[in-house]
Order: sequence, then structure tokens, then C-alpha cells
Amino acid sequence: MREIFTLTDVMNSLIELESIGYEFYSALGEKVEDRPQKELLRQLAEDEKGHEALYRDMKRHLETSDEDLPLEGEYEAYIRALIDQNFFIRKNKIEVKNLDEAFDIAERLEKDTIFLLNELKSVVMEHQRKNIEKIIEEERSHLKKILWMR
Repeated sequence: MREIFTLTDVMNSLIELESIGYEFYSALGEKVEDRPQKELLRQLAEDEKGHEALYRDMKRHLETSDEDLPLEGEYEAYIRALIDQNFFIRKNKIEVKNLDEAFDIAERLEKDTIFLLNELKSVVMEHQRKNIEKIIEEERSHLKKILWMR
């Protein structure tokens, strides 16, 4: 029998993704010599930690409420595919060869996260939706900064 896939599972994936983002931006910040880029990467890393904390709070709420809805059928497959797409950075153990390549990866990570979060807005309760929208706005800001940094 197949395991049920719920919003808590999605939150677990998002928590892991933010941790990966933190590690990526922190490591990249160590390699960059340009002071403004270094500072921006440090800020992006810290923002990822903040997102992780928010997802942990959302997960705790889901676990103690009746809002942990199962995702089923084609929608479940779709959300799982979006999550898998977002984890390309973990699965491929990416070795960054240069700064342009690093910014390409950062851009993809932010865009994929925004896309996934926009999809999740339709299945979470209203009070959780506000948290998701807040993170989407921050991820959009990250994307703009990454594009500017290039």
C-alpha cells in the first residue's frame, strides 16, 4: 500500500530545501571576494534560515490540527514532481565552476521555489496562505537581487 503524502510532507521538503539554500549561499559567499556580493549572499543565506523557521512553525501547526490534508492523484504527482525539480541541487551534488554558473543555479532555485509555493497556496488554509505569500515575496526579492548581482 502506498504511503499518504500530506502537507506536512511538503513542509518537510521545504524545510530541507531552505537548509540546502542556506548552505549553498553560505558556501558561495565564502568564495566571492566582491564585498557587496559577499554581503548579499550572507543576507540570502540568513533569509533562507528565516524561511526554514517559518516552515517549521507551519509544520507544527499542521501536526496539531486537522489541516494536514492528503494530496492525492494527479495533484500529488504534480507536487512531488515540483519538489523533485527543486532538489536538483542536492541530487546532483553540484560543483560550481564559476560565479556565473553559481548565479544560474541560484536563479533556478529561487524560480522553482516561487513556482512550487504558488501551487501550494491553493491547498493550504487562509492563515497559512499569508505565510506562503510572505515567503513568495521574499523569494521574488531574492531573484531580483540575484539577477542584479550578475
